[in-house]
Amino acid sequence: MGDESFYKRLKKDLEAEEYSSLENAFANLTEDRIKELEDFLCKIFVDSNNIYLLHQLALIFKFRKVHKSVPFLIKKATSPEYRNKNGTFLYALINLDCKDYYKEIIPIIATGDLESRERSIFILEVIVDELNDKEKEEAVAMLKNLPYPDKNKPWVDDAIGLLSSKNS
Repeated sequence: MGDESFYKRLKKDLEAEEYSSLENAFANLTEDRIKELEDFLCKIFVDSNNIYLLHQLALIFKFRKVHKSVPFLIKKATSPEYRNKNGTFLYALINLDCKDYYKEIIPIIATGDLESRERSIFILEVIVDELNDKEKEEAVAMLKNLPYPDKNKPWVDDAIGLLSSKNS
């Protein structure tokens, strides 16, 4: 990677929860340097378990539309370690290309907390038109077969309705 001292300083600031250098890091960079910085931030996201840092990075991924972060956001959002702390990860996914991960998002609708269910339904609303009929049928079958608490039934029913009404 380019300027190693820049990345060392940035990583140190991030670990200290000093995010101002991160906000400035994207300013006046070439596209190649921005790509390099995004790769660096994805690596920090994967390696970190600091929830505050993870949430900050997730928001950066969302607003900068860092599509390469999707598999990492999905992994954290579906990890038991971040259950009930995954709302920001799901929020970040809303405007990213996560259609290929619908099977990972579907169970959250049935079993997640209120914020997670809400954001997962919103993701589904965004991607439903991109799903083919077979994928929609698979998603409906998953929802029908997942165990979930009674309080989540309206969410599951809404998701099934969304997937069924958008069928071609």
